[in-house]
Amino acid sequence: MLLRLPNELLVRTADFLPDGDLPAIRLTCKHPVLITHKHFIAAFITETYFEASLSGIQRLIHIVSHPTFGPYVKKCMASTKEGPLVHQDKCEKLLAHVFTKLSLHGHCFDLSILCYHPALNIYTSYHKVNEILH
Repeated sequence: MLLRLPNELLVRTADFLPDGDLPAIRLTCKHPVLITHKHFIAAFITETYFEASLSGIQRLIHIVSHPTFGPYVKKCMASTKEGPLVHQDKCEKLLAHVFTKLSLHGHCFDLSILCYHPALNIYTSYHKVNEILH
């Protein structure tokens, strides 16, 4: 019944959805995917958070390599909550791959590393790089 409404009303309705509900509604069928596209990108893709780990960097590669979502990545924030980076040599190669993918999109991006301080239970920004890729 809801999908019979005009697209303009569906888009406006989707604008009021909490960000956390977007993935679930997008799984229902193709129509909500199209309706929530801009909202989803703004909520989850433009600023992408990942763990500073092998699996976190692989997740980032998946996002920046995606033909629809990759061009919208503007800010990447790595979290060190899981501790020191293991498999550093593999991670460096994967990060080089991430930067290569981002360079294909040719826009500015920010890269931040967030350090977790367990004693204080807070994150602080350790390093921020603003880069323009050509």
